[in-house]
Amino acid sequence: MITTPVINKLEIHYFFNDDSHSMDAFVRNKCETELLAIIREVAFITGIKLKVETEPYLEGGLKEIIKFTTKNQFLVTILTSIISGVVTGIIQHEYTKDDDFDELQKQKVKL
Repeated sequence: MITTPVINKLEIHYFFNDDSHSMDAFVRNKCETELLAIIREVAFITGIKLKVETEPYLEGGLKEIIKFTTKNQFLVTILTSIISGVVTGIIQHEYTKDDDFDELQKQKVKL
């Protein structure tokens, strides 16, 4: 029998443009607040009663591991996938958005 590991963790790894390994605590706290709000909303929408915990920090960079626990671990795998997709989509949108195009769209709407 092949066993499939249950994916019940989300690793957050902040990468920096310079060689530092630290970040503004208020910025980090705001990032965590937004991520937890996304997790709470996805759990609410899907009706999953979820326990969210953090694990100790790891060495190297700034990594944080958030652990999800619920009665049905299969649901945690689905929830983790949804949250990862939402967060990835938000980050991708921020890095690939075209401010000039957005401004032209706003001007077009005004016409």
